[in-house]
Amino acid sequence: MRILVKTRFKMTGTASWDKISHIVISKVFGYLRNKDKFNASLVCKDWSDALNSSSIWRSVKLDITGYDGVNDEKTVKKAEKVGEWVKEVEIMCGYTTEGIVDDINRIFNSMDKAKLTKFVLNNLEVDTYSGLNQIGLDKLFASINRFIGTQTCLQWFEMLECHISVASGVELLENLSLVSCNTLEFLDISNFFRSSGGVNEIHSVPAFRLLMARFTQLKFVSMNYHCLDDEILLALAKNCEGTLQEITVFFVDDDEPSFNTISTSTWKEVRRQCPKLGIYMYQLISPGYANINCFFTRGMPLTKLFYCGNLNSEETTGLIQHLNFFIDSLEELELSIEADDDSNSEIVANFITSCRNLKVLNYVGILREREVKVICEAQKEGRLNLKRCFLGYRSNDDGIQDTGPYTPVFAAQSAEIRIRCFGTIRSANRVPRVY
Repeated sequence: MRILVKTRFKMTGTASWDKISHIVISKVFGYLRNKDKFNASLVCKDWSDALNSSSIWRSVKLDITGYDGVNDEKTVKKAEKVGEWVKEVEIMCGYTTEGIVDDINRIFNSMDKAKLTKFVLNNLEVDTYSGLNQIGLDKLFASINRFIGTQTCLQWFEMLECHISVASGVELLENLSLVSCNTLEFLDISNFFRSSGGVNEIHSVPAFRLLMARFTQLKFVSMNYHCLDDEILLALAKNCEGTLQEITVFFVDDDEPSFNTISTSTWKEVRRQCPKLGIYMYQLISPGYANINCFFTRGMPLTKLFYCGNLNSEETTGLIQHLNFFIDSLEELELSIEADDDSNSEIVANFITSCRNLKVLNYVGILREREVKVICEAQKEGRLNLKRCFLGYRSNDDGIQDTGPYTPVFAAQSAEIRIRCFGTIRSANRVPRVY
């Protein structure tokens, strides 16, 4: 790392870094990225002493690859040097090996004195393909459990894309609920459990039900669909009454319909206890469409939706008709629909222009150009109030006219718009997905 410092001292004698106080050095280097802070601390003892402070190392991000031993060792060394000062830590994992277990354990040991408010451990990918034997898995979970058990001030816990067994996952979350149930505000366990076989019934595991009923300060919760049912949702709303603001529900390819449909009466009670609550449904993929009535229950406060699917004309009509129940609550909508014709273009456009509270729209699918213009006209006339809009469409029209005149309208409203035609139906086989 090369650092160029230009200083001017109005004093007698020769100016040098050893004349600058640790407070000033800390302030100067506080503007660097964490990687550069660490490199600077290796230059000399004075810089090292100045850079060892809680204000400098409040937040760190640690990347453990599992295959690059040199860089992984540097990451661990950095954690060992500054661990006691850390308040927020993000650990991003790569390929899970025996070595990565030892590295994570060393990182946790370096933070024994830290009182974390934010803990993130993502992409651990603990499954049958991770390369770990049972002894390695037991060692890993023992290390994580021990560390979580010492953290009594956590406000943010995120451990997603791990795909661990029900027994291990419940044990870890139970430990979390015992020490941080009264402080935790953000809980993200998306794709936390291995989604196969009976795991789709995780909501029916008594221990999981018990621990989810312990949290009292949650504001944001993110989990898979198979983790929720009426009883768990009601317990969350009751314990976090007045604080719960958003629940993000994920659907993945491996999710099997368990028909644990959240009832309309449950949503009514939940909304009474948590009037600020919004629901974000993410990535419902075909053939899940067959159970759409189970997923999108009337009465739920659906504020955000990401839907990606390959639907025929009848299915597209059914989807849009059902989503009409949520035109008053939807604030963000992302639709990526693959289809073979544009017969539902008008239905889609009418639905979009009916969502008066919509702020973000990202649509990729079949639209005729006149429907694109209908959406833009609705924004121009004030019937829509979009802040961000992307329309990626395939058209059956022979002549594609310029939609540029609508850009100034959005700009004048401090809104962003992008319109892109992917070609005609005759010249394109599939609609590109936008994520």
